Amino acid sequence: MKKLVYVLWIMFGISACQSESAEMKVKKYYDLKGLMEKQIDALKLEKPKVQKDISVNQVAENQTVDSLDWAKELEFFIQADLNKP
Repeated sequence: MKKLVYVLWIMFGISACQSESAEMKVKKYYDLKGLMEKQIDALKLEKPKVQKDISVNQVAENQTVDSLDWAKELEFFIQADLNKP
């Protein structure tokens, strides 16, 4: 019985010392910039109307616009690098 416990203990110890498998070393990457560029192109073609609500010093203003610089509007999402640790 003691031998079995020692053998199991050694097996668990050896398996714990194994290096990471190839699957664990593969880093996940999401191409946010590519997604935003595709979205910008689609929005330029579609030209949807957009309602903008602006509030400064408790004064609210609403605007409905049909032409926006989508690259400028979505630049924040392009600059957000989610793949950095």
